[in-house]
Amino acid sequence: MSTSPRRSRVSQLIILVVTMLLVVAPTKARQQDAAPHHVVVPLVRDGQVITRLSGDPNIAGAPFVIRIENVDGQIVFPHWHPEDEHIVVVQGTWYLGAGDRFSRADLRELTVGSYALVPKKMNHFAWSQGGTVIQVHGIGPFRINFVDDLKLLRNPGDASFFKFKAGDRVRGAKGTGVVRMGAHSPREKTTQYLIETAPNDGYAALEEDLHIVPN
Repeated sequence: MSTSPRRSRVSQLIILVVTMLLVVAPTKARQQDAAPHHVVVPLVRDGQVITRLSGDPNIAGAPFVIRIENVDGQIVFPHWHPEDEHIVVVQGTWYLGAGDRFSRADLRELTVGSYALVPKKMNHFAWSQGGTVIQVHGIGPFRINFVDDLKLLRNPGDASFFKFKAGDRVRGAKGTGVVRMGAHSPREKTTQYLIETAPNDGYAALEEDLHIVPN
């Protein structure tokens, strides 16, 4: 995995993994929304996990366009949206499947330029091969409703669901690094962690694929 500006906030990326919070930082485009204008947004900008390109995904009835980053190996657990979701892959290879249980056998490969429509209230899931960026457009509000009650490593009350702790040094197939964040799906019986291999790099891995590195 190569180092790039968009990986400069590795710890932010797992927040997307575990919560998919759509809190988008204000942009110049947002500040100028009151008047017609021409906006060109680079593919990757300022290391943001979610970049708002147009509109506001939080406003009901309002059109929006956003981009979402996924780290290498990231699983997006089954979830649904209250409105239709239109997806275009703009970087990397992304996999999408339909259903209320994550199944690699049901994933469909989407390469750069591929388009997918996820109808409102349809359960679906995803997986990222390498670092990816997807562009999403639709009508707000854009909300992520997970099928399962995810447990988060950062929550003290959820600690019993995790083998590793934040700060543990572990080894996986994609390198040795430090556990930064994690999420557990009781329904899927799956635990995923963000492993930071360097200040500007990292990947997502399943618990069973990681081993503690002795001090």
